[in-house]
Amino acid sequence: MTAVGSGLIGFALMTFIMTKSQKHFNTQQKELGNINGYIEEIYTGHLVVKAYNGSKDAKSTFEAINRNLYDSAWKSQFLAGLMMPLMSFVGNFGYLAVCVVGAALVMNGTISFGVIVAFIMYIRLFTDPLSQIAHNG
Repeated sequence: MTAVGSGLIGFALMTFIMTKSQKHFNTQQKELGNINGYIEEIYTGHLVVKAYNGSKDAKSTFEAINRNLYDSAWKSQFLAGLMMPLMSFVGNFGYLAVCVVGAALVMNGTISFGVIVAFIMYIRLFTDPLSQIAHNG
């Protein structure tokens, strides 16, 4: 139960972080398209911008789009980078929980030491795929 519980906690945390970061990744791509389009537009119409003294307005518009891109990129990358250490923590916490619960059950004579070793192996096998998804996702 302890092994399954830690795996479920890890899966729930991973799902929560992925839903939050996905919003920021979508915003990042939208803002990246905005800034690329704006740069191309200003570069193509550079003579017109210069002729009508639009440099200051062009710069302020670029800075606003760039600020939005920076904010969304920072948030999305932060949340994505948070996932792997969090999944490692959940895996290690599950490992610790199995050891503590198992030790208590061995001391009571409910299970043998070999069962703890088996569950320690199971917890690693159960949480490794979640860590791989967190790492590659």
